[in-house]
Amino acid sequence: MNRLYTETTIEELNEQKSDNKFPEDVVEQDNNQVLRNNLESQQNVQPQFAPHPGENSKRNTRYLWAGLADGVIDGVYGHKLTATLIKHSLQDSPSSMKITDARTQNLFKSLTEYKNLINSLVANANKQNKTNFNASASIAFNSGELFTAIHNTEYTVMGEKVNGKWLIKASFRDLFDFDYHDVNYYGPKGKEWLANNMAAISQNQGAIVPFWATYTVDDTR
Repeated sequence: MNRLYTETTIEELNEQKSDNKFPEDVVEQDNNQVLRNNLESQQNVQPQFAPHPGENSKRNTRYLWAGLADGVIDGVYGHKLTATLIKHSLQDSPSSMKITDARTQNLFKSLTEYKNLINSLVANANKQNKTNFNASASIAFNSGELFTAIHNTEYTVMGEKVNGKWLIKASFRDLFDFDYHDVNYYGPKGKEWLANNMAAISQNQGAIVPFWATYTVDDTR
C-alpha cells in the first residue's frame, strides 16, 4: 500500500542516531561551515592602509598617519587643512592641489604675517601713486594652522585699485614636505616640531610623498 507520508520507525531512528544523521545535526554542521567560510573570507579582506603586524613597511606607517590625521591633527587640534594635506601625501604619486575654499582663505587673513604683507604692499603702492602692483617673494608663517600646514612658502600678490579700493589676489605656492630639525621638544612649539620630525622620517622612508599645493586668497583694502 502506498503512503502519502513516511513514518519513521524506532529502528530507523536508532539507525539515524548511530550514524549522527539527525536533521538538526545536519543543520548545525551546515551553519558551522557557513560561519567558517565567512570568517575565512573576512580575513582575506583588508581595509585601506590595513597594518600587517610584524612587518616594517610604509603601508603600516601610512595607516598610522591616516589615523593621526583624523584623530589628532583634526580631531584634537582642529587643523583640518593640515590633516587633508597629510592624507593626500599618503600615496606614491600624489597630484598637485589647488585650494581656494573660504575656510583656508580666512586662515591666511587671520595671520599677522599675511596682514603685514598685504598692508605693506598696498602702502608702498599708494606712496608711489600706483594703481596696480605685482610682487613675488617668500614668506614664513610661524603661528596658527598655517605653521603646520605650510610654514615657508613662495607668494605672488597682485593688486589693482578700482574706484579708490584695492582688489587683491594673493597666490601661495608651497611644496608640502618635511625637513628634519634638531630642536628641543620641550621648548616653544615642541609638539609641532616633534610631529614635523616624525613626518620627515616617514617621508625619508617613502610613506609620505611631497607634492605641490597652490592657495589663492581674494582680499580687499
